[in-house]
Amino acid sequence: MLPFYEYRTDLLRVEEGEGLSFPPHLHVSLELLYVRSGTMRTFIGEKEYDVHAGDIAFIFPNTVHAYEYAQNGVRAEFLMLIYNDTLSKSLQTLLHEALPQTPVISKDKIHPDIVYALHALKAEQENDRQEEVITLLIKLIMARATPLLSLSYIEDTRAGLTGEVIEYIVRHYREPLCLEDLSHKFGVSRYRVSRIFSNVIKTSFHEYVNMLRIGYAQKCLTETDLPILQITFDSGFENQQSFNRVFKQKTGLTPLAYRKKQKQERMNCDESLLNG
Repeated sequence: MLPFYEYRTDLLRVEEGEGLSFPPHLHVSLELLYVRSGTMRTFIGEKEYDVHAGDIAFIFPNTVHAYEYAQNGVRAEFLMLIYNDTLSKSLQTLLHEALPQTPVISKDKIHPDIVYALHALKAEQENDRQEEVITLLIKLIMARATPLLSLSYIEDTRAGLTGEVIEYIVRHYREPLCLEDLSHKFGVSRYRVSRIFSNVIKTSFHEYVNMLRIGYAQKCLTETDLPILQITFDSGFENQQSFNRVFKQKTGLTPLAYRKKQKQERMNCDESLLNG
């Protein structure tokens, strides 16, 4: 499955849960995963990690990551923090110009201040949500964690370009889009934009845009009675022949067959509920 861009505007989100499976995605925020019990299978960049009880995974902005249930079937208890670093210039510099070579810190190396700050941030989210307090607590976490993350600095004057490009595509994929457009928009070469997809997203620009367009078309075919020709253009395709070809490549069905299949499945589900 291709990674998708998760767009967030909130400063802080802290969640607790049990068991987590989430497909490959990326965003411009810092994400921390603190496993309280069990083991969480975590994919960060191109590597796979088993994050055990007491360990913390640090996922820096614009890093593709995913989660899976552990193979033993035991659902881990976790606390997840997602922080948008727009308020702190010093944190922005750190998070967007470096990458951890050791993104998972084991329980025996974690400073107590880190765990304290995580719980304090959860309490802050539920109460005052003071931006200054949130930023200071994040700075405390990073001050204690940075020496253990083995940071390597990115030799790139536009380290945040990946997030900017992906966010723009997510907002405009239903419009005409090409590499040249993005090159002009962001003031970088066509080759530079292309490398974001081959190196970070692990697919081509056209493949990624088509994935978004087909996903939108599937939603329209399932949830509306709009004519297929209208869905073709609303999804960003220039003609129905191209739409039909790409749709069948991605789903194995024509748009009409897909709509009929979804409608039949809904009818079967409704009948089961009535008879149950």
